[in-house]
Amino acid sequence: LSVCANFLSYNVPAIDFLTKSYDLSKAKVVTFSHFIPRKELFFGWPALLEVMGSTKIDKQLRMLQSNVHVFGHSHMDCDRKIDGVR
Repeated sequence: LSVCANFLSYNVPAIDFLTKSYDLSKAKVVTFSHFIPRKELFFGWPALLEVMGSTKIDKQLRMLQSNVHVFGHSHMDCDRKIDGVR
């Protein structure tokens, strides 16, 4: 199991519980991650682009129907809306 897959697996029980227990389309959902969920959100040094952005994080936050996602790691301000998620 890769390090990335291992960390993502910790979210699975919570995602399963929330998606089965609540109508998330009627909720205001805010999700958080340390790492960037999409490459297009990184505006830093181009050499780092190759390791920035995890589409697997993006997939999980969209399963929760997130309205807003807050991430760290890039040390840069970023405020964009992509496919309905700010």
